[in-house]
Amino acid sequence: MHYKTFPILEQDANRFVDLAKKETPEVKVVVLEPGQEYVLE
Repeated sequence: MHYKTFPILEQDANRFVDLAKKETPEVKVVVLEPGQEYVLE
């Protein structure tokens, strides 16, 4: 999922994180800053 890449995109992922925790608490949400990487192990 992309955010903070264009002005029209929401600048804060917190709303998505809160919704994901509420709807699917078993799913881990990892918020990255532009340019960061996350490797699934």
